[in-house]
Amino acid sequence: MKKYIEEYVQHMAKRGFSPRTVVDVRRRIVYFYNFLKEKRIKKIDREAFQRYARYLKDEKKYKYWTLKGRIVAIRCYFRYLTETKRYLFNPADALELPKGGKTLPQDIPATGEIQKILDGLETASMVGKRRKAILELFYSTGIRANELLNLDIYDVDFRKKTILVRNGKGNKDRVVPFGRKATESLKAYIEDVRKHQAAITGEKKLFLSMWGNKLKYKELILVMGGARKGKRLKAHSLRHACAIGMLQNGADIRYIQELLGHSSITSTQIYTRILPAHIQQVHAQYHPRARLRRKFVLSERVPLSRNENAH
Repeated sequence: MKKYIEEYVQHMAKRGFSPRTVVDVRRRIVYFYNFLKEKRIKKIDREAFQRYARYLKDEKKYKYWTLKGRIVAIRCYFRYLTETKRYLFNPADALELPKGGKTLPQDIPATGEIQKILDGLETASMVGKRRKAILELFYSTGIRANELLNLDIYDVDFRKKTILVRNGKGNKDRVVPFGRKATESLKAYIEDVRKHQAAITGEKKLFLSMWGNKLKYKELILVMGGARKGKRLKAHSLRHACAIGMLQNGADIRYIQELLGHSSITSTQIYTRILPAHIQQVHAQYHPRARLRRKFVLSERVPLSRNENAH
């Protein structure tokens, strides 16, 4: 069935999955077949998938999200093979999704650390101005890495202070606002850096390489890597930090859902689990029975404790 991998990833591309997702899924499927070869497993049946699950968990000791990614890719691939009549039933149904995943990553920088990082960035050079614009936009909007890389220059509206995210996750478009600091950094980058690069290539993407071409994901990692000393600063960490910061300051969870582009409120509610004090405050402030006992100031901010910041 290995010969059907290319057919499957082409099927994914036609359905609108991003190139990066298609590459990741292909890599995970190949990983499974390499496991079969290494373990000399000839027959692909339920026992083979159960052995694969134990291998991922007990031998490789993968963490939740890596484990889930490997398993979901294989389950979806063999579901496709079943739907296209290559299998009578899906043997990968034996692969159970791991339990957990209800906590946030531990590498999310606290608000104070982010402020220090952003305010301390070097902006005299062209590279520095681009890094500043990228990080400020990530933190201000909470957009994903691929969404940032796919932004066109025309997707930025400085009058309304918004960006148009096209074909986000689930092929959905959304308009996302950005703040004053991001505005300043973007204008400086476009005027002092991008204008000269785009004049050479005519590229329409917002963020360009130093040679004027569309910035690639590998280049973005290098940009992010130079910002946080001792640790790698990830785009998704800034996305989480954006959501947490807004919740701390009283933003409605439904607004956070729209901002981040979550199709389901369930995905957004993970942030409320680390803000129990904040939820209690809102309940005490607005619930008619709770208000009789205690009053809270609307603008009061609830900081995360040191331990809560780690999740």
